Amino acid sequence: MLTDNLQITTMTIDASVKNISFNEKELNDNVIDKLKSIVFNDNKILKISSNFIDPDIISNELEIDMKKKEEEVELNNNIKKRGRKKKDITQFYTRQRKKQGTGKHFNSQITFMIKSFIIPNKIYNIKLFRTGSIGVPGINSLDDIKDILNYLVDKLKFVFDNDQLILSDINPKMINYKTFFTINNDYILNYNRLKNILNENHKDMLYMPITIQKDKNNCLSIRPLYVDKSGDKKQYLIEMFLSGKTNIKGIYPHDIMIEHLKIIEKYLINEKYEILRKKYTDPNEIIELLNSCSSEMIEYTF
Repeated sequence: MLTDNLQITTMTIDASVKNISFNEKELNDNVIDKLKSIVFNDNKILKISSNFIDPDIISNELEIDMKKKEEEVELNNNIKKRGRKKKDITQFYTRQRKKQGTGKHFNSQITFMIKSFIIPNKIYNIKLFRTGSIGVPGINSLDDIKDILNYLVDKLKFVFDNDQLILSDINPKMINYKTFFTINNDYILNYNRLKNILNENHKDMLYMPITIQKDKNNCLSIRPLYVDKSGDKKQYLIEMFLSGKTNIKGIYPHDIMIEHLKIIEKYLINEKYEILRKKYTDPNEIIELLNSCSSEMIEYTF
């Protein structure tokens, strides 16, 4: 079922460290020595980077892994490297951009590379900005990132010699999910049927009429409606594929999203709505169907 199989693919959050303020240019030897100590004496923090920390502070574990990868590249140096040629940016700028620190990293922040506490081989690059705000791309688990950020704040109390550092509430902003409706291998979703039922019976649920997106790997594009705290009408995206796989993308209240999925599910599980149909594999059957229907109604596999 769609609601039973929800898995987070990525998430963005609002989070910050309260009572902290620093300037990269003013990171003194004492602070840098403490940053080194938490990397060299800790098996969770692999690397610390900044425009004003040069060279990067790297754990022995990561350094060994990097050397191993470099050796693998040397052993496979006959493999042709592919990639685009760098653009000549001189024509785009009339004056050279001012270089901050080494110029290697995003300015005004320190990046902490930290292992996931629960997901094997997962590594987070956590950016701590000088105002205390936190940026973390590629989050897969809210519980995991909460534990990691609390752990980091405890280390920062030692680094900046400040016991008043507090982690703010962590509020998810955007959550992308993947889920699926289990379908027998001989069947696929009847896009046109589900599209028409939802468009006719649930206009109040939809921000705009449902469409079949041929340019997105042939998926059913559903844009449900919700009203935010300020009273504005908003939308998010549900993409349903022939196999039953479903992607959910955007910013939305979790309870509203579950409510919308349950509306869709009631049609999927009830045979009388004929949302599932057999795959068309017989060429004669396909030709007959092509002659009798519009192209939008036809989704088949050989």
